[in-house]
Amino acid sequence: MTLLGYQITIASWFPRPEWFPLNATYIQLPAGSSLGDGIPKCDLIVATYYTHIYDCIRTGIAPVVYFEQGDFHLFDNNRMSTDDLHYVRKQISFADAVYTVSEQTAKSLKQHYSCEAKVIHNGLDSSRFNVEVPKYEWPNPYMLMMGDVSTTFKGVSDIWEAYQMLRLNHHRVDLIWITPTEPAEEIRNVPWISKIVVNPSQSEIASLYRGALFFVSGSHYESFSLPVMEAMMCGCPVITTNNLGVLEYAKHRENALLAEIKDPGSLFEQMVDLINDSQLREELIKNGLETSSAFTWEVIIPKIEAYYSTLAEHEVEAMNTLDDWDIFVTQDSFEHMDDYLRFISRLLQSQRDEVQLPVIYEVFENHRIGRWETAARRKRSDKNRLPVDRALYFVRTSNKIEGSYGEAIYGLQTGLYEQSFHIFSELLDEASEDMRPTYIRWLILCLLEQEKDHEALQLIGKTLQVYSDHADFYYLYIVASTLLGRGDLDDIVGITQILGDAVHYPEFFIDTALLAEKQVKASLQTITTF
Repeated sequence: MTLLGYQITIASWFPRPEWFPLNATYIQLPAGSSLGDGIPKCDLIVATYYTHIYDCIRTGIAPVVYFEQGDFHLFDNNRMSTDDLHYVRKQISFADAVYTVSEQTAKSLKQHYSCEAKVIHNGLDSSRFNVEVPKYEWPNPYMLMMGDVSTTFKGVSDIWEAYQMLRLNHHRVDLIWITPTEPAEEIRNVPWISKIVVNPSQSEIASLYRGALFFVSGSHYESFSLPVMEAMMCGCPVITTNNLGVLEYAKHRENALLAEIKDPGSLFEQMVDLINDSQLREELIKNGLETSSAFTWEVIIPKIEAYYSTLAEHEVEAMNTLDDWDIFVTQDSFEHMDDYLRFISRLLQSQRDEVQLPVIYEVFENHRIGRWETAARRKRSDKNRLPVDRALYFVRTSNKIEGSYGEAIYGLQTGLYEQSFHIFSELLDEASEDMRPTYIRWLILCLLEQEKDHEALQLIGKTLQVYSDHADFYYLYIVASTLLGRGDLDDIVGITQILGDAVHYPEFFIDTALLAEKQVKASLQTITTF
């Protein structure tokens, strides 16, 4: 879509993936934040999981379409409680529109959640998956499988059991397994798995398809199985379970061999047929190539483009007016104009009585903290509403923190470390649970300024046992460790990069991962402190 001139932004809690080339703006949000906080002003929002829909809706920025890709809530929902089913149905109902990847998935949405969904199939990159890709070089014929052993619905153990039957019947075919994660040692050392390929590139996967005698998928359910289609596109015969998503395009003994779900014996029978019948293999290859040609991006993208364009024309219906609110921040106080526009959209949509934003305080050189403070309050409250809506749009202030808390911070800034430590200790004794980590952080800073680095490190260790998701303490661990001359802190820096700022707490350092990285680099030359 980017190549067609559209500006695409992806918001996620996780670091930008390295295994796939993303031609889009990528925003990593802190753990515990709302995904909606990463959505810029745009024409259309696509929610990719049902739990994300309301976060997108309440931004008020643009129409929201839910892209249903299929998961346990669709194919294994007999294990879900009535309350959970109701919750999923409610979330899906918030979306302005829903689309999905197969007719089978659309039927399940209709059956379980009374939802009408448009079908646009998944697409494949024919420039990466094709019969011109060099074949993977392996000395013996091999079957290829793919999946994480911990993801039960992928049926990895079913394939392994079928392969053991194959070995017992003296069929000489090696097994190569593609897995997204490094398997446990006991699995890595299994002698009958010829090769384990961990998190390969797309081009490596294509080469493995090309060289395989056949590809096996044991999934218990799928919405539209891409690996099966990728194998077809690379001219690789396919054996797959007859899950609903595969039945969208797979026909037994025409373009694939279909086995029963959760039935290793059935998988084994298809394997034997394919090994013994070269003519059948050629027939599956020919028809598989013809089937997959209908699902290339060249075919699918125009359908998505037309659908998105139609949805983007819809107006977002405001639930409030600005006159419903007392607003305590000005346009000029926002770090970015785009954040101000998003804040206004939030007020027009929010169903809460109060909207809080993080206010930036410059407390130390190169160290800023964010504090959640009220930016707008509804003029008429309603006891039936949830009280607070938080949005991660930063605003600046020239104000100072008041009261004994402000006095303690001022003392820390001006060298009155013992006095500040005493005040923070008193505040901690009387603190609510959500404010405790804030005061503990200041106590640690007081200790560091007094060069009580060992004592600070001990307090950090105890605190992380309770607040293991609080990035500030990992950063302070790095500071204390470097002051003590300790190295090898890359793993701790990595944790700060994954967590992001501790925005789910009342107060937090801003740009924690960047601070952590700078501290480690600075420690290689000279020790820095506050």
